[in-house]
Amino acid sequence: MDRYIEAQQKAKRWLLQIDRFEAGGGIKAWLAPEKPEIEFVSAEITGYLVSHLTRSGNLASAAPIVAWLTDVAQDEAGFFRCRTYSRGAGGVFDSRGDIRWVFDTGIILKALLDFDQLSARDELVEPISMAFRALQTTSRGGIYPGWWNVGSADSEVDTSRWSSQPGSFHAKVDRSVVLASKSKGWQVSSLSSRLDFYLSLQRPDGGFISYPSTGGIHSHPHLYSCEGLWALAKLLGRTDLEAAARKGIMWLISAARGGVPPRTVFDNIQNFSQRCDVQAQYLRLLVAFGHHVHAEKAAEALLQLQSPEGCFFFGQYSDGRPCLHPDVWGTAAAVQALEWFTAQDVPDPIKLL
Repeated sequence: MDRYIEAQQKAKRWLLQIDRFEAGGGIKAWLAPEKPEIEFVSAEITGYLVSHLTRSGNLASAAPIVAWLTDVAQDEAGFFRCRTYSRGAGGVFDSRGDIRWVFDTGIILKALLDFDQLSARDELVEPISMAFRALQTTSRGGIYPGWWNVGSADSEVDTSRWSSQPGSFHAKVDRSVVLASKSKGWQVSSLSSRLDFYLSLQRPDGGFISYPSTGGIHSHPHLYSCEGLWALAKLLGRTDLEAAARKGIMWLISAARGGVPPRTVFDNIQNFSQRCDVQAQYLRLLVAFGHHVHAEKAAEALLQLQSPEGCFFFGQYSDGRPCLHPDVWGTAAAVQALEWFTAQDVPDPIKLL
């Protein structure tokens, strides 16, 4: 286990060098020195790093990033703006204008709850409340939309992208919503309908459909679905939700090759172009559900994506070409995956990044 512990320690040290990937207070999704026009600051990724730093006890490092989220990224409606380019656009938020990803706000809500719990700062009560209310506003007909337009106060859909339409991956949003409800004593609306919707997207073989129009599966949202349902199972005492999450991991195990899960499955055609975040997510749940032999293979495959400096590379483009951008969220997820892999205790789903 020594080399896995060394790998996680190197990655932790890299993540503490915040000046490498901070811009204007927010955190870049990845670094691309040779192609700076594709670097951008992401509120979602900033949220993941806040949770990582907070859970690692680095509250002083997390505090200014939290301030950026609440003072700059959060809008008047309570949502968080999507992204801002770190170079070439003057640091302003991009042309998506009034569009917000519901998933981003759910992830950042969890980050603010993490920081609030450990820092006990009263100034976060209002931003947390605003984000909670914003998410409740979007849940019409019992489901979250992928996109919410704050200008028209209505949902928008792009069926070509899994992230811009309703999906079972929004179970991870409800993980944050239920945590906020339990922490603050707030009422959650339409939760039962959303849980039924998430379960309805699971195929009989265990895969969670990412693209309802085609039946295709992308492992990234598939794993989000399993993560969210696992956490909600603990929060709500729902064994059926954990059973669905376990079934989802069994599907991915059956599809994996050499410890690497497929990136996508369309019409039974698998694409094995690797992503470090997917690999880390896969390892976390293998450990959580006791699949130790498969976890050893997955951990070995994850280490192949680590740089000598400690960060984890994105992995590959969808066509298989190497994508060597240092990935901030992927590195944070890899740290947690390796921590769980080398620990002897049972992981806590509430602590999932």
